[in-house]
Amino acid sequence: MTTKALTSLCLSLILSAGAMAQPSINALAGSTSLSAADTQAIAAYVAQAAPNLAGEPEAMRLSRQAILAPLAQPNVSVAFRLELAKSVLPAITPLIADERDINAANALRIAGELATSNSLELIERSIKTDKRTSVRVAAALGYRLAFDAVSRSERSALGTAEISDAIRTLGEIIAKESDANLLDAATAAVLSAVAIPPAKAADIQTLALSTLCASLEPQTKRLNDQNAALASVILRGLGAGRSALTTLQPGAQVGRSALTELATFSGCAIAAADRILTANPDSPLKATLEQVVGAAENNIFLVRSNLGGSTPPSVNLATLIRTNKIADFSKGAQSLLTTLSAEPLSIPAEKFKP
Repeated sequence: MTTKALTSLCLSLILSAGAMAQPSINALAGSTSLSAADTQAIAAYVAQAAPNLAGEPEAMRLSRQAILAPLAQPNVSVAFRLELAKSVLPAITPLIADERDINAANALRIAGELATSNSLELIERSIKTDKRTSVRVAAALGYRLAFDAVSRSERSALGTAEISDAIRTLGEIIAKESDANLLDAATAAVLSAVAIPPAKAADIQTLALSTLCASLEPQTKRLNDQNAALASVILRGLGAGRSALTTLQPGAQVGRSALTELATFSGCAIAAADRILTANPDSPLKATLEQVVGAAENNIFLVRSNLGGSTPPSVNLATLIRTNKIADFSKGAQSLLTTLSAEPLSIPAEKFKP
């Protein structure tokens, strides 16, 4: 028997044993009070699968699925989530520093799904200190998975303060990052935070949207006609603003700070498009910039509508780009940006300068 075949056989036997234990573990998932026997059963269940978390890719995947399967049960209790994390974290902590990127990424994914304060600490440490971009991308994914877990869970193990800290950490990454993959992953994570229902974490939507816009604003200054990946991230951020204002969760309200940051970010995106197209009317980013400008102008209209009072007249800036009326676009863009510096937003005009 080959080594690979022997490994597969052993894995099958281990997972078969785990499958037999699965129903009893799943039955514990909703328990709000765990006995000593319950905690021992959880620890034994994790110990069965943990050794394969650093194995071959397929073994790793199956082991991860086995460990996280109980969290897919309805009404997972905070007590169970914390106890599961207590058994899992010692197994995945050394793997996050493993020299094999795939092991570290797998461990960070599990940390995100656990969605506890201790698991978020591992993710934060990795995204701030690891030198490997691929691992930092995995850490950003971990944050996104944690936010998704909060959204779908009846009872979350993460409080508003912990979620807020995670959002701010991601904001710091987004504002300074030059790697397109990490920038996109961090942006996607904050977008998941924007989607957390207010009943799960009060005021998180306002903080997440405000942080995303404020962090992407300096990226608009770095945009040039050779950076399609950055333009796509900016467009994604602008789309998040529109979604937040048009598909609010029941009971949600976007705060004034987020509205102001969204208007500022949108204005900066328009200013960046004006800068690029004025310098090169045939920019290879022209089609993307048309979408950017359309989304940004729409956001400004929505922000003004949310603040009450009159809304600026539609300039249809995207149409001017599409019809190659770049001079008219530039004039219209500057006119629209001027309205943002007036009441009720009063955004400093300096914000829209290169």
